[in-house]
Amino acid sequence: MQREQILTHGDFDGIVSAALVGLWTGIDFVFFTGPENLRRNQIGERDIVCDLPHPAVECRAWFDHHPSNIEEAAEMEWSVGEGAAVDAPSAARVIFEHLKDRVEFPPFMAETVEATDRVDTMDYETIDDWLAETPENILNNTIFLSGEDMQQARRYMWRLIEMIQTQPLDEIADNPAVLERYHRSQEHARRASETIKQSGRLIAGGQICLLDFSDMKVAPRFSKNLAYTVYPEAAAVLQIMPVLQGGRKTNDLRLSISLNPFIKQAVAGHDMAEIMEQLDLGGGHPAAAGGKIAARSKDERLQLKENVVSDIERLWRKQADA
Repeated sequence: MQREQILTHGDFDGIVSAALVGLWTGIDFVFFTGPENLRRNQIGERDIVCDLPHPAVECRAWFDHHPSNIEEAAEMEWSVGEGAAVDAPSAARVIFEHLKDRVEFPPFMAETVEATDRVDTMDYETIDDWLAETPENILNNTIFLSGEDMQQARRYMWRLIEMIQTQPLDEIADNPAVLERYHRSQEHARRASETIKQSGRLIAGGQICLLDFSDMKVAPRFSKNLAYTVYPEAAAVLQIMPVLQGGRKTNDLRLSISLNPFIKQAVAGHDMAEIMEQLDLGGGHPAAAGGKIAARSKDERLQLKENVVSDIERLWRKQADA
């Protein structure tokens, strides 16, 4: 008999979502995956999927908050099972509201979910607020570390889920092991800023910062929002990354684009999910979206990348003129 599992996104929202579902079900096995890879996994009818697209097969529960995923599920008439899928600041919020009358969550969990809302929606007034050493910011910066293999990262995320289930975020942020990871992440952020200075450039009339790492065998991993420490005037960041398979670089590319959360008025009217959907590349939120380019050769990859960047610039300007 297949072991029951929680499949969730490997970010702060996905981790808190898994913690909440674990308190509800008692399931203690969590598998971290991403939107592109979810449906490649074997998913059983007793499994629970969080903060990801619908698995397109029967499962015990599906929880999500991404409008494009919810729309797709409705069109395909896929069931949420015991779960819920509504537009909300975070998947953790969807789960908490859906279960709070049935599950005796710890008293501090409401504050944990509020913090998750802030992290997932980038609800910060200034870049200094985003960089501030608040409990949620500290934890969010510890999830992925440069040079760490996936097994090491997963072990840490599993431990983080256990701590989130039993402790408020301020106590977790004071944990020596967590602080050690946070200090390592800050050193990595300083190096990332240097990479951005070397590799970044402005497109769309200076409105979008392009970070193109598609030619790298191993692309650097850091928050795109660090680009705003170098290009504070940019209204959005577009990042292009190579897709790896079995540890080897393929001809496929992964795109992510997000609006500058620190200049909200300047980006009003822009919808990143709409751009990805119009190009039939992917989806996401109005403020942040992602997609994938599939290519059969290096030449095709270069041409498709050039076309997509040009199309994104065109659609960006179209939205600005609307």
